[in-house]
Amino acid sequence: MSRTLQGPYLVTTSPTCTMHKCGRMVLAADVRGITRHLDPTALNDMGELAALIDGRKTYELHGELLVPRGHERIAAGRPADSPVLADHACKSVPEAHTDDAFMGKALSLVSRLLGAHEVSDPNEPCPF
Repeated sequence: MSRTLQGPYLVTTSPTCTMHKCGRMVLAADVRGITRHLDPTALNDMGELAALIDGRKTYELHGELLVPRGHERIAAGRPADSPVLADHACKSVPEAHTDDAFMGKALSLVSRLLGAHEVSDPNEPCPF
């Protein structure tokens, strides 16, 4: 069960992992009282721009706190200490749009929420 977290501009519930109707894993959280489904892929500048052009909102992930990236935050630049995530789209995020520096942090959160483990054999069946 999610717990409520207080941020400087919002109240959000900590993200939990769930399966979207398209079959992809997403982070689900309530942001400003609205349930959001986010792709767990950390985005670089081009990825955030592509998400915004597609009409998807973007967020900074600070621990378990999601902070919406409004025009002020976007104009201030990318956060140095947290990944940028976007609302879910039922399509793959191009590798050129991912932020490799923060993928570990995003994957760590997803792994913790799922109780996942590292797979050494790519042919090993998916645990869920």
